[in-house]
Amino acid sequence: MVILALLLSFSLGLNVGAFSSVASAATSNATFNCSSYGVTTVVPVGTTLPAGWIISLKNGDNITAKCLIGGATGEQVVAELGSAVPSGWVVINQTPSSITLKNANGASYGVIYTVVPISPLPAGWAMTNRTDSAVWIQNLNGAPTGAQVTVLVGTPLPNGWVIVNTIGSTMTIKYVIGIAYGETLTILPISPLPTGWAVINKTDTAVWIKNLIGAPLGTVVNVLAGFPIPAGWTVIANLGQTVNIKYTG
Repeated sequence: MVILALLLSFSLGLNVGAFSSVASAATSNATFNCSSYGVTTVVPVGTTLPAGWIISLKNGDNITAKCLIGGATGEQVVAELGSAVPSGWVVINQTPSSITLKNANGASYGVIYTVVPISPLPAGWAMTNRTDSAVWIQNLNGAPTGAQVTVLVGTPLPNGWVIVNTIGSTMTIKYVIGIAYGETLTILPISPLPTGWAVINKTDTAVWIKNLIGAPLGTVVNVLAGFPIPAGWTVIANLGQTVNIKYTG
């Protein structure tokens, strides 16, 4: 129940309704040409902005739209409150009228940014700590095989990561993409099952999984019944609690 409550308590990136690419209900036929990062264009209030553009200034019936496509990693820019947050950008500060954005695209593996709770969580990043006013997020993109990181319980897990331990409000996750065929790992029952892996045993507190990626054609493996079987594998014998599966490609 504690873990469930924590899972429900994290909203970073799950509810960013305060940000919209539409300045109001109206629309226009404005043309946007993002020839380079930072280019601006003045359009009427209510114009729908394309992805990658923000509202940098409001002036009467017009807004100044700014293109952030192609911005350097770590680039910071101030946008009007209510502006959309482009993909891969995070919110590092908020005032009653504006938000400060930072470009997380291209950040190195392991880099940590401090953002505000309303910020979206970029793909491949995880929350490592938080207070009422700040959230620490770490980039997991580009992790080496077998890397282990401590993150907050409830943070979305990027593809290829499994949960191997929990301590209080944190959990230890491990990156399994690239592990050799036939290797086995012990994970927690709350962990996702990585693509290409199968469950070979289970208790109330632990799950044993085996990597079936890279198996030779015709390989037969005994796995636990009732769990997902990777693509390309066929059940050839039902043995009760376990089944034999064969790699048919």
